[in-house]
Amino acid sequence: MTVTVTDMEQLFTQTVNQHLSEIHRFCAFMLRDSAEAEDITQKTFIKYYENLKSVQDPKPWLYKVARNMCLDHLKIQKSLSFTETEDFVYNIPEHTLDMEEKFDNKEFLEKARTIIADLPLAQKEVMLLKYFEDFTFEQIAAALGMPENTVKSHFYRGKQKLYDQL
Repeated sequence: MTVTVTDMEQLFTQTVNQHLSEIHRFCAFMLRDSAEAEDITQKTFIKYYENLKSVQDPKPWLYKVARNMCLDHLKIQKSLSFTETEDFVYNIPEHTLDMEEKFDNKEFLEKARTIIADLPLAQKEVMLLKYFEDFTFEQIAAALGMPENTVKSHFYRGKQKLYDQL
């Protein structure tokens, strides 16, 4: 069976419709700038279109590309030093959270956000993808370009810090 241009366009359109808002949200968390997040999101989907035939699982692939583009953007910005880039804080809009069953009240949730914001970059990214984007460890590993056991290690260390401070 051959894949037609129409099939590819449908696959692309379906993927964009399915993942656009979450990729934009992720970029906005990383960059803390909605306009820049829109640019990076658009570039991510252009790159996806260019690589459509070779992408097996679009969700982790999109996150990996978006993450790398965001980090490149942050490193290039003259106003941020490299250490500030590593220590950026996620401002997570409350309506994007599906953690209400995990975090009952607003005060608890705010404290958890603050603690996650202070985690090292790798732990912060893993916690964001696990808790806020509901990724599996396998998907996180693919998105961040690291071994699954390393992802689990970052997650459990971050989770332990979160629980210790809560």
